[in-house]
Formats: sequence, C-alpha cells, structure tokens
Amino acid sequence: MSSLELSKPSDSDITKSFKEGLDDVINVNALFTSAVFIGLSFSSSTSTLETREECKPGLGIEKWLVIFEIIAFGFFLVSSLLGKALKIQLHIVKNNSCFIQNTCRAMMVLCAACSILGSVFLFLSMINVVQMRLGKLTCKGNAWIGAGSLVILYFLGLLFWVPSLVYVQIISWNLKF
Repeated sequence: MSSLELSKPSDSDITKSFKEGLDDVINVNALFTSAVFIGLSFSSSTSTLETREECKPGLGIEKWLVIFEIIAFGFFLVSSLLGKALKIQLHIVKNNSCFIQNTCRAMMVLCAACSILGSVFLFLSMINVVQMRLGKLTCKGNAWIGAGSLVILYFLGLLFWVPSLVYVQIISWNLKF
C-alpha cells in the first residue's frame, strides 16, 4: 500500500465522527434557539423605522412572527432532544439488533429534519422581523433590501448545511452499531 492511498476508517472512527456530528447539530440548534428568543424580543410593540402609514406593519405580522418563532423553537427542541437521546443510545447500547439500528437511524433522520424545519421557520420569522423594523414587503422599500439579503444569505447557508446533514444520514444508514 503506497503512502498516497487512504485506509478505510474503522467502525469506531465512524461512530466517533457520528457522535461529533450529533454534537454539531445540537450546538447549531442551541445557536438557532437563541436567535428565536432574540426574534421574540422584537415581537413586543417594536417601533418601525417606516414613516409611510400604509407601510407600517400591523398586528398580523407581529402575530405571525410569534407563531413562527414558537414553531421554530419546538423543532429545535425536538431535534436537540432526539440528538441527545441518540448520543446516549450510541454510547450505552452495544446491541446489534436490526430494531436498535433502525431506531437509531430513524432518530437521526428526525433529528436532521427537525433541525432543517426549525431553520425554515426561523427564516420566516426573520422576514417578519425585517417587516416589523423596515416596513411591509408590499411597499418595496428598504424592507426588500433587508429581506433580499436575508434570503440570499439563508439559502447560501443551506447550500452548505443541508448536504452535510444528508451526508451524515448516508453514513448513519451504513453504520453498524
């Protein structure tokens, strides 16, 4: 074997990487959860910077902000709890039964899906924060610049984050516990 060939990682290395990946998902969820609470602080009668009366946000936008924040928090909470439970199972359970392996895999899929859905609802709530501060999107003013920047940055982040979660899913389906 030449020095340029890579050896296949052992199952323990894969399991260790898998646990570290779960730690990363849990840490990202914690970061996003703090963003949820920052967004909730904007929901309490924050004054807008928009001067045109027809462009000022109404109670509907404020209500949707709170609803999206609560849904995002719920998804992040479920994802973090599933991730922690899965880490415990990977650490304690050394059973190679098909049921245990499939349960762990299903938990990993749910953990990733909840994390992605939480980020989608966090994104929707941030659009409402932009409307609360800069005015309605229907008025095509500064709110469009803020929302457009947010959309571009959000999808750029998802472009890198979602494939890494999918890759972890692929690894988890091939992992022997």
